[in-house]
Amino acid sequence: MLSGSFINLFIKKVVVVDVYATSDSELLIGCGIFSIKQKGVSLEESFSINSFSDYPLQKLAKYPVIIILNGKGVVQKQTRLGNGEGDEGTSFYQGINDEFYKSVAITSKYAGIAFCRKEHIEQVVEFFTENSIPIIDLVVGNLFVISLFEKLGLESSYIGHGFEFTDGLITKKQEHQVQEEEEINFLEGKIRRDQILQYCAALLYNTYGRVDLSFELPPKVLESRVRYLSYKRNFPVFSALVLLLFILVLISGSLREEASIRIANMYQARVRVEKAISKEKALKSKSVELIKEANRIGNYFENHPFVLDMIGETLPINVVLKNIEVNPLTSKLVNNQEVLINSGVVLIEGVTKSPLDVTSWVNQLSTEGWVERVSIQSFTSNEKSYQFELEIYIKDV
Repeated sequence: MLSGSFINLFIKKVVVVDVYATSDSELLIGCGIFSIKQKGVSLEESFSINSFSDYPLQKLAKYPVIIILNGKGVVQKQTRLGNGEGDEGTSFYQGINDEFYKSVAITSKYAGIAFCRKEHIEQVVEFFTENSIPIIDLVVGNLFVISLFEKLGLESSYIGHGFEFTDGLITKKQEHQVQEEEEINFLEGKIRRDQILQYCAALLYNTYGRVDLSFELPPKVLESRVRYLSYKRNFPVFSALVLLLFILVLISGSLREEASIRIANMYQARVRVEKAISKEKALKSKSVELIKEANRIGNYFENHPFVLDMIGETLPINVVLKNIEVNPLTSKLVNNQEVLINSGVVLIEGVTKSPLDVTSWVNQLSTEGWVERVSIQSFTSNEKSYQFELEIYIKDV
């Protein structure tokens, strides 16, 4: 079922084309342009043309049409229900064959059937199909329209074709000339041409799925209507899917961007933590090495007090010490160089006024239990004193 509110979302305008074939095969064509709005259908403009070559394609080609056919080529019979009154005649069915399309309609007071020649319908349909104008519906005969009125709960009134719309009234045509203006009265009801056209336009948005009338639409009309209505049905579904996909893409992009930012922040935090851990490990490793080195060096200084005490006890009175180095460095320190110590060695620099005092002291040190040997490295003199350097090697005890 194609509901009015559903179609109304996508169709803005529709054109109702009323075609009446005269006895001399000329056409009287009345057109009404209707706006489809949420609250209903309203007539915007109406006009008449004498042939489809005058149809304003540039203006109306993009709007779907509803076609009403009557006049020459349309044969119809109706019978008043209840008393058998109606248009009887033996010639009604003469010549009716497969060259005709039929339309059957039943109203509250009448039952009727209408036939229309195929070439008459196809002549009208051909113009619209060749110009790719969608045909929403095609109505043949008066009673068919009346039946549709009743099925929609509208006023049951006679609908006369061969009339054109003028200032909101039906203008009756005789021999292509306007003779008089009148409102058509039938079955105690009144209706104006604008109401007829407005009703037919309303078919687009109310009728499908609610009205079930037997009418053999020409294949081109069926193809045009099915294609158009299928597009109108599928278009919102397709649009909804595209919109949903677009929303999902936006959400996905937003989530992906947010996730990327969070991952980048986590990665940066991890890098900072790893650097801090690496730095801590390096500091810890360096601290361990420093502790080991300090312990190693500290071992060399454990016997300093003893050595210094013994040197002080044996030192002659006339000998003055200028410098004492216990376990001296083997070389001058530079950055990142391991501390190398000449362990077990004492270097002494001193001054004396008598060389014998130095000789006596060396001999005494050589006899000490903690001394391995004593070596005089240098001995120089000047006018007033003698300068010397001793090297004492300590036993490993």
